[in-house]
Amino acid sequence: MNRYSKYLRSGFPFLLLAGCGGGFALRQFSPESAAIVWSGPRGNAQNTGYVAGQISRAPEIVWSRRIGALDITSAAICGKFLFIGTPTKRIVALDAETGDNLGDLWVDVPMMQPPAICDGKLFFMGFGGYNRVGSYNLERNKTLWSRFSGDAETVPLVRDSIAIVATLKGGIYALSANDGEIVRQVRLDDAIHALPAMRNDTIWVAAGKKIYCIGASCEIIWRRKIDHSPGDALTIAENSVLMPTTDGILYALDCATGEERWRYDGKLRGGLPVAVAGENIVFAMPSGTVFCIGAWDGEIRWQREIMSPVAAAPIIVGSAIIICTYAGKVLQLDIRDGSIISETNLGKPIRSSPSSDGEKILISAQNGMVFCLH
Repeated sequence: MNRYSKYLRSGFPFLLLAGCGGGFALRQFSPESAAIVWSGPRGNAQNTGYVAGQISRAPEIVWSRRIGALDITSAAICGKFLFIGTPTKRIVALDAETGDNLGDLWVDVPMMQPPAICDGKLFFMGFGGYNRVGSYNLERNKTLWSRFSGDAETVPLVRDSIAIVATLKGGIYALSANDGEIVRQVRLDDAIHALPAMRNDTIWVAAGKKIYCIGASCEIIWRRKIDHSPGDALTIAENSVLMPTTDGILYALDCATGEERWRYDGKLRGGLPVAVAGENIVFAMPSGTVFCIGAWDGEIRWQREIMSPVAAAPIIVGSAIIICTYAGKVLQLDIRDGSIISETNLGKPIRSSPSSDGEKILISAQNGMVFCLH
């Protein structure tokens, strides 16, 4: 029997393929000079949606760029470079300062999530009937590997030399970041739709109505059943793993044991990922209600009605909350009391969460426009 046969049966074929074309023109790129400030959909592997910094209290549009595809992803940011996935099977690189196009990479599968970036490498996960995961070396401008995989809706989690992939068949696969080979794996009971979270060697995953804590060897440390369907992403806040649900409940479970610490009932349907800065947890309901609650006790600190539907999860830059509405407004709220600091109208529907390098706000609109506010 071929030593890879078990992976073919698992729904995660081992076949390695080139599968990518094109590339980026990233002059003078190096991992040392291009510090990662927003490495994935929620900024980091803990999905906090937070970056340190300070943005203008009256930001203006300094550039905009049309990508050439609808429903593009939010941006991953590495130094002065942005990387945006498209449903037309490309990852586009832009100059963060000017918006200039720096090339695109053909990945052969539609992108629903932005790529993840770690140690000078870009990791992507496409979504489609012939799904694919792969890695691209930004310094050498070269695809390292690309392979078929099980269907998935989330971006890989990357640490050191390992990329973690979660699939709709409940598989958790630890791949070698250098060549894509399967190092370890575990199968959970249900499909994984929500973006997992990772801190150090530990991963937290929602599969069905169960939350799992998984160790470095892919062993299950604990599992906890919840009463509601998970939302879009788990988030780590100090000692808690946070799980928003589709019907407006926010769970806080102990990271080490899985015991419920508290839950908050927003009484409104939701499921968008939360943003965390210190003691503050911020989340938004699609109806346009924004909440701030305490990380330790789950008690509400303030609530703000912004009077416009929200389809994109908020982020936090320093002490400012950034909320994008579906109607195209970008609001800056004070994290202390929810008061509105600024409002910018882009006039384009926004479904993807914004990104930030601590100074600029990068926004992908549904019509394929990318905006930079500074």
